[in-house]
Amino acid sequence: MELKTFEYKDYVLWKTMHRVPRVLSGAGHGMAGIAEALYAAADVCGDDSYVAAANDALAYEIDVWHWYVDKFGTWADLREFPPTKYMHGYCAGAPGTGIVLNRLVGMPGVDERVKTVAGLAHEAVERLPLNAYDHLCCGNSAIVE
Repeated sequence: MELKTFEYKDYVLWKTMHRVPRVLSGAGHGMAGIAEALYAAADVCGDDSYVAAANDALAYEIDVWHWYVDKFGTWADLREFPPTKYMHGYCAGAPGTGIVLNRLVGMPGVDERVKTVAGLAHEAVERLPLNAYDHLCCGNSAIVE
């Protein structure tokens, strides 16, 4: 929790990549993956402060979706700013976001925003085309899963 250093709205989030001066979105590099890990930590440790932090991460994922869905049809690749593209794989993008958050849907104590973000991810996966490459992480394998 001491690594929460990026102020955003009324809460503090995590900067996850050394050379990127902003918070990222997604499963591998962003807030969706952090939310999943924090819900797991809350369950194992019995500490609700992890749940509050996970909910902050989910709120950010929802905001990022709304900022860029009209331009990209999904979450933007925020490694560059302003974003000029989106990623559509496991580490960043709708497939990974949906995979990690669908594991949480229906679990006790999990905020309804998990279902919201997982649903947005499903919409994007259904709407966007398959990738031209088929890497395990950032390719069609994640989209199919």
